Amino acid sequence: MWKLIYPLFILIRLIGFVLIFIEPPWGWLIAYLADLWDYYPSVKFGLSRGSYLKIDKTLDLLFRLVLFAYAYINAWQVLFLFLILILYRSLGDFFFIITKQDRYYIYFPNFIDFYFPIFYVLFTYFPYRDSIVDLLLIVAASILKLAHENQLHKPGVNDPAAFTTT
Repeated sequence: MWKLIYPLFILIRLIGFVLIFIEPPWGWLIAYLADLWDYYPSVKFGLSRGSYLKIDKTLDLLFRLVLFAYAYINAWQVLFLFLILILYRSLGDFFFIITKQDRYYIYFPNFIDFYFPIFYVLFTYFPYRDSIVDLLLIVAASILKLAHENQLHKPGVNDPAAFTTT
C-alpha cells in the first residue's frame, strides 16, 4: 500500500502547484499540506532520509518558484521580497547540502510559503490598506514560521525509528 501512497503525495503536491495558477488558496493549501505530511509515507515507502530529502527539497524549490511566478504574473509589489526570500532559503539548502545537518533550516526558514497566503488575501481583497497591517501580519507569520521550523528541525524529530504504526 505504501508503494502507492508516497507517489500519490508527490502527485498531490504537483497538482497543488498547478492549482496555484487557477485557485491560489486551494493550490497553496494542497501543496503545503502534502509537503507537511509526506515524510512518514516516504519512510514507509522505503526511502532513505537522504533520498527523501533530495526529492523533498527539489519539490520545495519548485514550490517557491511557482509562488514567485504567481506573484510575478499578478504584478505583486513584493517581487523583490519574494526573490530575497527564495535566495535566503537557498542559503539554508546550500548549508544543508554541505553539512547534511538540517538545523540550518532553523536559521534560514522558508518564509515565502507562509507569506504567500497573506499577500494573496491582501492584494486580492484589500488593495487599499494601511502598511502597518502588512507589517504586523508579516511579523506574526514570521514568528509562527520560526516556531514551525524550530519544531520541524530539532534533533530527533524526523527520526524514522520514532515512528510507530499504532
